[in-house]
Amino acid sequence: MFEEMLFKILGAKKYNEFVLYLHKENSNTKKFFKNIAIIYSIIVLLIVVAFVLQYLNWIYCLIIIIIGLPIITLLYYIFEIFKEEQRQKVIENSLQDVLLQASLFPKGTEITKILEYIGNQNYKYISLEFKICLKQIKKGYSVQKSLQEICTRNKNPLLKRVINLLIVGYKSGKDMNFVLGKISQYILRIQELERERYSSLAIQKYTLLISASVLVPLILGWIQGIISGFDFSSFQTIGIIAVDPNMTLYAKYATWIYLFELSAISSYFVALIDGNRKKFVVYLLFILPVALLVFWLV
Repeated sequence: MFEEMLFKILGAKKYNEFVLYLHKENSNTKKFFKNIAIIYSIIVLLIVVAFVLQYLNWIYCLIIIIIGLPIITLLYYIFEIFKEEQRQKVIENSLQDVLLQASLFPKGTEITKILEYIGNQNYKYISLEFKICLKQIKKGYSVQKSLQEICTRNKNPLLKRVINLLIVGYKSGKDMNFVLGKISQYILRIQELERERYSSLAIQKYTLLISASVLVPLILGWIQGIISGFDFSSFQTIGIIAVDPNMTLYAKYATWIYLFELSAISSYFVALIDGNRKKFVVYLLFILPVALLVFWLV
């Protein structure tokens, strides 16, 4: 039932990619949902204890139990995707060193020897990928197909470009040490451009984070504190303005709504700066609580 629900939510392509990732981590969808069930059971148990000890009434308990399962599933899925993103970052950071070392092989070295060398190095994920690639070649796969399988297992744009260049170089018949050296220079140049781009956007990113989480809530809280100290009754007495007794309360609600909108918009733009829209939720979970806390403390 849970697997069907996740399939419908993610769609066939995303679901298959997620299952492939779980398989790489020596896991599966059953284990994924088993962990969710364990976490949910612990939370339900804690809620029951809180209800018995009269820390929560039955309405709050019921609401938490109903919305708890989809929220836990979503958060656990985000956590698994975050782990995969960190894995891909490790692969990207290792690529240039791996290819540079492999390019030092003597002229005429077979590609299988190079793949074996990379697989035996201590580069964690990327070494494992090339070990799998070598095993597939020994089982009868062509070099081209086994390299393409690396792209299937890893949704990484840089790795895909590297593998495609490696396939083109192999098919052209050029010496692999020459091909690997050129690819290594290519990666180095791309990484330099990425660092320059990130440094130019870093100021905008941290300006948005500080403004949305600290500065704007601080200013709004300070202004609201000043306004709440005003006495509008004299204006109402002389008939200048009609004052709603709930105006301060309405202003507080409007400010909370504004802080939520600001946090959501800022989180989205910061995620765009990082080049990963999935981080929107992570930034929102950071900015919104901090903004509300600052506003409340002021």
